[in-house]
Amino acid sequence: MIRKSNTTPFEWLQSPIIYQQNAPIANQLWQLCADFFNARGNIHHYLGIAKSALQNSEGQQIGIKKLFYVLRPLLSAKWCLEKQQIAPMAITPLLTLLPDDLSQQINDIIALKATMTESTPITIDPKILLFIEQSMIEIKESLQAIDEQHFKADKLDYFFIQTLMSLK
Repeated sequence: MIRKSNTTPFEWLQSPIIYQQNAPIANQLWQLCADFFNARGNIHHYLGIAKSALQNSEGQQIGIKKLFYVLRPLLSAKWCLEKQQIAPMAITPLLTLLPDDLSQQINDIIALKATMTESTPITIDPKILLFIEQSMIEIKESLQAIDEQHFKADKLDYFFIQTLMSLK
């Protein structure tokens, strides 16, 4: 999955929820992930999630949690495009990609979310909706100029063998 630049292990390795972990191995693997980052694949993945979540909303009304199912992957795609690196799992660093007024609005919604049930519907502010729609278009257009990357498994194979040998 890492060799194919799949976002899932990138997110697992950043997750604040850890059931069991060998921290040194996880840290080494995380460092290795940067060598297997394919912007095109990651952006495409995140755009698909954001688009799907937005399509399943009802116009300008959306469940407060579902709004973040649109925003986090959209901002993750934007991060991958602009910074050419793996997007952070947490939303807070992603908010730096927003204009200040929208960032403040989203922070207010985050605070509001803490006091409501996840399915509570809210009306999407027209500025936020416009940002979402324009960003999807801009990112999709930019995506076409990014080449697909393919990686060899040598570094991962070496890491895997070394890790197995160290666990003897």
